[in-house]
Amino acid sequence: MEMLVKHGVDVFMDCWTDERLLVVAAEQRRYLTVELFLEASYSSASVRQEHIWDAITVAAEHGEDAILASLMRHYDPDETEKQAPWEWVKEYHFGHSYELLRPYFEPDARGHNGSNESDYR
Repeated sequence: MEMLVKHGVDVFMDCWTDERLLVVAAEQRRYLTVELFLEASYSSASVRQEHIWDAITVAAEHGEDAILASLMRHYDPDETEKQAPWEWVKEYHFGHSYELLRPYFEPDARGHNGSNESDYR
């Protein structure tokens, strides 16, 4: 894989499939592969961001904190694109996924004593 990425394979292809390489790597908990793919070249920043968001949701579902943190370092949509997925996550909560994603989207959502407000629900 490393040789393919170094030689320019497009891991962020815009195609009609849910089997996106970055998502599969996140789903299989392959941290080093996720890191390798995040450093790969790409032809479309918006398609790359879509792939990253899909991988973020998978990493959050599986409770993969390290993979999630790595993906979030590379997740850089504009503010309107960033809020739409977060609104969707907030609406459905998705249990533990919501709590893992919340600090990235609402970093100031803390109670008066510094704990998450959700700790008191």
